[in-house]
Amino acid sequence: MQSFPPENAPQQPPLMRAGSLLGAGTIAAVLASVPAALRIASESRGAAGAWIGLAACLTVPASVGVALLRGAREGMRAFATKEASLAAWSIACWTLASFLALTVLGALLRATTHHHGLAGVTFAIVGLALLFSIALTVRRVAAIARGADPFARAAILGASLVALVMAALLVLLRVAGAPGGAALPGSSSDLLVDALAFLIAVGISSRPELLRLPALGRAGIPLALGVVALGAALLSRDPSLAAGIRAHAPLLSPLVGLADDTPAEPSPPPGSSSAD
Repeated sequence: MQSFPPENAPQQPPLMRAGSLLGAGTIAAVLASVPAALRIASESRGAAGAWIGLAACLTVPASVGVALLRGAREGMRAFATKEASLAAWSIACWTLASFLALTVLGALLRATTHHHGLAGVTFAIVGLALLFSIALTVRRVAAIARGADPFARAAILGASLVALVMAALLVLLRVAGAPGGAALPGSSSDLLVDALAFLIAVGISSRPELLRLPALGRAGIPLALGVVALGAALLSRDPSLAAGIRAHAPLLSPLVGLADDTPAEPSPPPGSSSAD
C-alpha cells in the first residue's frame, strides 16, 4: 500500500507544482460543494449557479488543504513502509469501528433501558468487550493483508477503510437528523455534512498520482482563476444565491462576503419605530 512517491521521483518545476496544487484544490472544491449545492438549489436560480458559487468560495481553502496534505505526505516518506501503512490502517479502522459499535450500543440502550445507572454499567462492560473484540478482528485482518500480494493487500485495506468511513458518515447523518433531544439543529447538521465533505474531497485530491499529472499542472492555474472569477460574478449579481449560501451552508458563510458586495441592511435601534 505504498502511497508516497519514491525518493528519486522527478520534481516538478515551481509553476507546474503551483498549477497542480491549484488544480487539485479546485477539484476538491467542486467535489466538496456538492451537498451544499443540492441544499441551495431550490433557493437560487439552479444547482449549477449554486455549485459554481460554492466552488469559488472553497477553491482557496481547498488548495491550502491539498498543499498541507501534500507536505505531510512528503514529510512522512521515511515512514512509508508496509508495516507503517498497516499500522496506520489498523489505528484508523479500530477508531472508526469502535465509534460505530459504541454509537449503536448507546442508541440501543437508550431505546430499551430506562434505568440510567443500569444502562451506564451495561454500556461500560459491553463497550470494553466490543473494543477488545474489534482490536482482535483488526489485528487478524492486518495479518491476512500482510501475507497477501500488493494488489490484494491494497484491495483489502482500501475496501474495508472506505466501508467504515461510509458507515460512519451514514451514522453521523442519521444522528444529525434523528428526532428527539439528541438531534442536531439544522445548521449544525449542515455544518457537519459540509465539513466531512471538505475533508474527504481534500484527501482524495491530495493523492500523489493526481498531483503528478502534467495536464493538471498546466491547466490548474487557469482552472482555479476561471472558477473563482465566475463564482464571484454569480455571487455579486445574484443576491438570492449569496443569501442561500448564508442560510444553508454555514461553513461557507464567512467566505461569501469576499465575493458578495451587497451590504446588509442595518437593523433599527431598539425602541425605535417607523413613525419616528
